[in-house]
Amino acid sequence: MATRLFLGWQSSESRRWFVVGFLDWDGCKYRFGYTQGFRDAEKVGFGPLAAFPEVDEIYEAGSLFPFFENRLLKKSRPDFCAHMGELALSGAEFDEKILILARSGGRRVTDEYFLFAPPVRRDGLLEYIFFANGLRHLPPVPEAEFSSLVKGSPLYLCRDFQNEHDRNALLLRSRSGYLLGWCPRYLCDDILGILEEHGEPNPVRVVVDGINLPPAPIQFRVRCRLT
Repeated sequence: MATRLFLGWQSSESRRWFVVGFLDWDGCKYRFGYTQGFRDAEKVGFGPLAAFPEVDEIYEAGSLFPFFENRLLKKSRPDFCAHMGELALSGAEFDEKILILARSGGRRVTDEYFLFAPPVRRDGLLEYIFFANGLRHLPPVPEAEFSSLVKGSPLYLCRDFQNEHDRNALLLRSRSGYLLGWCPRYLCDDILGILEEHGEPNPVRVVVDGINLPPAPIQFRVRCRLT
C-alpha cells in the first residue's frame, strides 16, 4: 500500500508543474507538510493552502484531511464500484484512501492539483502505474484499436519536441501507430535521465495495464504500467 503521496500544482500561466507538498499515512495518522518545491512555486504565485496556512508546520490528523477527502468518490455513489474497476482496485482496497488517491491522482476540475506516489520496487525493478494524460487533445482513436489493446500490449515512448508547454513531453504510441496520450509530466525527467544514462538496450518499458471503454471517463481510458 502506498504510504506517501506527493502533491503537485500546475501554474495556470506558465503551465509548469511543481511538487509543493506531501501526504503520509502510517496506519494511524495522516501527516501533511510542504516540500522544498513550495519555494519554487511561490516565485510564480503559489501560496499556502487555506487548510494548511503554516508553511513550516507538519499537520497531523487521525482521519484524512478534508482537502484530500473531497478528492475521493463517495462510497454512496452508484458509480463507485465502476470507478474502482477503472482504477484496477477491488475488495479491501476500497478502504485504502491513500491508494485510491495514488491511482486516481485526486484530480478536480475546480483546481490545478494532483497527487502521485513514488514508484514501487518489485524484483529489482521500479514499477509505476499511471493513466495516459491528455487523450482528449489528440486525434480520435477508433474503438476497435482500444478493443485490441490487452494487458501487456507494448506502448512506445515518443519525444514531443515541439510541445509548446513542455519540450520534455513524452507521447505514448500503440504498435499500430495511434497516439494514446502523454506520460505524466512528473515522470518525464526521470525517464529521459534513465534513457540518457543507460542508452541501449532500452531500460524503460511501458505496457498496457488495462483499457476502460466508455462510459468510463476519457482520463481513465488507458491505464499503463511502466518499469
